[in-house]
Amino acid sequence: MPVALPRRRVPLLAVLSLAGALLVALPATAAADQVPVDPSLPVPTVPATDVCGATPDAQAWMTVSDPAPAGEGFIIGIPRPQLSGQHFQGVVHVFDTDGSASADGVADQMAPLTQSVYVPLTLHSGHTYGWYAATYDGTSYSPPAATCYVGVDGDSPTGPVITDPDFPPDGSGGTPKKSDGQPSTFTFTSHEALPAGCVAAGPPDCRVSGLDHFIYAVDTGMAGIGQPQVPADADGSGSVTLTLGWGTHTLYVAGVDAAGNRRNEGTYTFYVPWKLPPPMPAGAGTYHPVRPARLLDTRTTGPSVPAGRVTKVQVAGNSLVPGIPATGITAVVLNVTATRTAGAGVLTAWGDGDPRPATSNLNWSAANRTVSNLVTVPVPAGGAVDLAATSGAALIADIQGYYTHDTTGVTLTAVAPYRLFDTRTGSLSSTAPVTDTTFTVGLAGQGGVPTDATAVVVNLTATGTSGAGYLEAFPGGTPAPGVSNINWTASGTTVAGLAVVPLGTDGSLSVLVHGTTHVVADVFGYFDPGSSGADFTAVRPARLLDTRHAIGVATTTPLPSGHSLALRVTGGAGGVPAGARAVLVNVTVTATTGAGVLTAWAGGSPRPATSNLNWTAAQQTVPNLVLVPVGVDGTVDLYVNSTTHVVADLFGYYA
Repeated sequence: MPVALPRRRVPLLAVLSLAGALLVALPATAAADQVPVDPSLPVPTVPATDVCGATPDAQAWMTVSDPAPAGEGFIIGIPRPQLSGQHFQGVVHVFDTDGSASADGVADQMAPLTQSVYVPLTLHSGHTYGWYAATYDGTSYSPPAATCYVGVDGDSPTGPVITDPDFPPDGSGGTPKKSDGQPSTFTFTSHEALPAGCVAAGPPDCRVSGLDHFIYAVDTGMAGIGQPQVPADADGSGSVTLTLGWGTHTLYVAGVDAAGNRRNEGTYTFYVPWKLPPPMPAGAGTYHPVRPARLLDTRTTGPSVPAGRVTKVQVAGNSLVPGIPATGITAVVLNVTATRTAGAGVLTAWGDGDPRPATSNLNWSAANRTVSNLVTVPVPAGGAVDLAATSGAALIADIQGYYTHDTTGVTLTAVAPYRLFDTRTGSLSSTAPVTDTTFTVGLAGQGGVPTDATAVVVNLTATGTSGAGYLEAFPGGTPAPGVSNINWTASGTTVAGLAVVPLGTDGSLSVLVHGTTHVVADVFGYFDPGSSGADFTAVRPARLLDTRHAIGVATTTPLPSGHSLALRVTGGAGGVPAGARAVLVNVTVTATTGAGVLTAWAGGSPRPATSNLNWTAAQQTVPNLVLVPVGVDGTVDLYVNSTTHVVADLFGYYA
């Protein structure tokens, strides 16, 4: 037996429209049951409406607002009773079927076609009411019309719970299983809410109208009118299949009961990636820094590599790198240089035997250029990687380190970027440019880098150059390895490049400048053998952002000067999980409008006083590999101080 607890009372005026009638009120002293019935008076006819059920158990349903405003109620239309042109006043009697209350209402105004009868009775959610109508000629009633029954339900179904395994909700840590343009089914569940004070649904005073259907909207919110409907099954569930484009979307769903209540909404925000990457072998890896060694230099073997030709570089078991294993390598860190270029072009690096990705690692805009960039490339089971360029060029590849699935290496701790030194400010004792000089800087035990750190991630920038030159970074206290990290070919240029530099036994690194330039170094992280660092997972390269083609953004306009862009990196095209600490992204600026810099940092945190990319003129294309911490919201921020298009390709993550 349902148990009814004390319930809040919902004030309401029941309004009933009858035929036009004489504006004659019931006698002030007369009760309804004292007025005689005249069988000759016309009986009102009640049209089929949604508030007239045949029995208390087959009642219609109406809703009430909470709290109900004064004078608000329901209107029922009844045709005008007429007899020889005479008009009659309409009367309505309403009663609670539990016997607790009843009231009469009399029309107090003439309407052109119908007449409204107000019944001053407080209606309660969960109760069932009977009502019937009669006409009144000033002295007598007509026989009453058939009794109608209406249940009152003022409580909305609960906010639906929405699920979709293909597109996990934001913040859940799940990875989308589908992408742009692929249909997916969203399921939602809800249930009818009980009237206040009720612990179970049922008569006499705890009735509910029941969940009838769902309405939904995508991204626009609930307008409440004309929304698509989905039927609710007996278990309170419904579903809809949607095909959505790239981007972050929000699905709004509300359950609607038979009385029309729908105040509680459920929302589901999720991300649809532009394109899913091919699957990668499972497993994260630790890093093994090595003394830089040259694995490839096509200048020593003949003419430049023709455009489109694939050059294979063997990594695993290469005798040029002492101690490198023949198996088990998951990714390699290379500094790749293109020189003696035949014209504008791009270079792409990928795992040998894998499909060539639609990404880039190096870009150059004319013939006779020398450009370099750090790349981290997945290494398949064969142990090799491939390089190919769209323009003829001589290619150089210098190994900096490699990753394995085991725990014998070191792990990364990404840090908020900070400036290690800047020769322009005299941080190395002089404000003059550096010429053909080696300088050494201690890092271990400073700036948050622990004393047992074995390598650091540093963005090196050469600026204010005089003539051509290059610089190389290597462990302090050791001979220069004879490889390059940054190259420049003219005066007045600014070139940046990421480097993963092993530290010397005293925790220092050295930089050798060949030529004349200022040097700037910004620290982005370190590797150490501790257990608190993050392992690296290589991914097949995936494009996260291209402002030219509305990838990662909603428009094709360049990023304006002085603006930043929040780029989502988790749960998207690259499969980066929630909780990832940092990502490895190759960022490229192109179609520049003037000199500028780009800065990348963790989403939601203050912008650091560091830089990742630099360019010196309009219409340049400049790439650089970027290690950037991931914000708690799964984003990284990119800022430019000069209007430019921006491209970002994902190569891996640390978690």
